[in-house]
Amino acid sequence: MRRLDPQYWSAPQLIENSHSPLDKTCGAGESGFDGYSPSFMSPSHAAGHLGKTGLVFFMNGCNVKRKFQSRTFTITTK
Repeated sequence: MRRLDPQYWSAPQLIENSHSPLDKTCGAGESGFDGYSPSFMSPSHAAGHLGKTGLVFFMNGCNVKRKFQSRTFTITTK
């Protein structure tokens, strides 16, 4: 068996602190987002591998004024 076989996967779930409600009001005709286009990394792991903690990089803001931001994340297991 390979570790990528379906029996090794759990149902998708939100990674803690990877998404938050939009905390700003956008102008007329604009949409806002927080956590758009996320990229995850765990600095102490090889490229392409995640640990249970790390950083998520994402876009935040309204259509016209977007910011590239980051925050820490934690993956919890049962």
